[in-house]
Amino acid sequence: MKLKLPKIDIDRASIQAFLKTDNGILLISMGISLLFWLLIKLSQEYKAIREVAITYNVPADMSYITIPPKKVRVTLEGRGWDLMYDYFGGRNSEINFNLASLPSQTITNNQLKGKMVENAQSLNVSVVDMSFDYITVELGKQAHKKVPVILERQFSFAPEHQLQSPIIITPDSIIINGPSALLEDYTAWSTTLLSLSDLRSTVNRPLTLQPNDKPQISLSTSIVQVHIPIEQFTEKSIFLPVTVKNAPDSLRVFPNKIKTSFVVGLSRYDSITAKDFQLEVDLNSVPINQTNNTAPISLTKQPTEIKNIRFSPKSVQFLFIKKDTLGVKGSLGNLPKQQ
Repeated sequence: MKLKLPKIDIDRASIQAFLKTDNGILLISMGISLLFWLLIKLSQEYKAIREVAITYNVPADMSYITIPPKKVRVTLEGRGWDLMYDYFGGRNSEINFNLASLPSQTITNNQLKGKMVENAQSLNVSVVDMSFDYITVELGKQAHKKVPVILERQFSFAPEHQLQSPIIITPDSIIINGPSALLEDYTAWSTTLLSLSDLRSTVNRPLTLQPNDKPQISLSTSIVQVHIPIEQFTEKSIFLPVTVKNAPDSLRVFPNKIKTSFVVGLSRYDSITAKDFQLEVDLNSVPINQTNNTAPISLTKQPTEIKNIRFSPKSVQFLFIKKDTLGVKGSLGNLPKQQ
């Protein structure tokens, strides 16, 4: 569908008649005066301040250590129409430096001025001042480094609930890219804070990484997936045998089984058995020639999935069983009966 513009009828006769009137002659005179005034003004010397963008061509195997300035304030001088021609021509709105071809990584004031003159639309425009005497560009070899992701968290669980297993972060590590001199400072990358309360069911959600405050460095990803397995827990009690180390064959301990209680998740309740624990009494440094001697009990093995483990008593009594010619004879003393 073509858009039809309205037809405008110009009454040439009326325009010619108006220009012959006093008002028309005054308007023509003012226009000619304005034109001469502009020509006189634009022929004079002026100074103009412009903000010019700077771009850099960086070799593919290099990257910035420090970010150089992206703009420079330039003071130009020239006749009015030369400055206007240069401004509307647009060539001096951006200057570019190829860092691979520079003899050094310092861009001098003369190099900046040279680029401005090279791009100028008019040869009669000169650069009289710039906001930088020089620009130092620090480059480093491009490198890559793999670092683990650290979860920043603040959790609270609903009553009788806990983590079922370790939290899973996907991916658990990221690749950071940048100059090798800067990558040495990074050993891990943290997520933003994940704050959750009254947790009672498994959580799966995306989470952003901490913002990158150095534009010289880039990340392989800015979002990870967090899996938080939650389950209900309960208390379980079992009787554990006591293992005696560094004891003669004739020595006995009482009690030889200890009631042990702990908190465990419902998913592991049935799988946790006495084989997962080790209660020990080491008599290597305990004198055994006294009556009613006692020795402390140590928990040397336990499952990682349980917590709040406790047992009682914390120690055992030990005694000798003596042998005589008629057979085995010993005295247990007044030890309590084992339950």
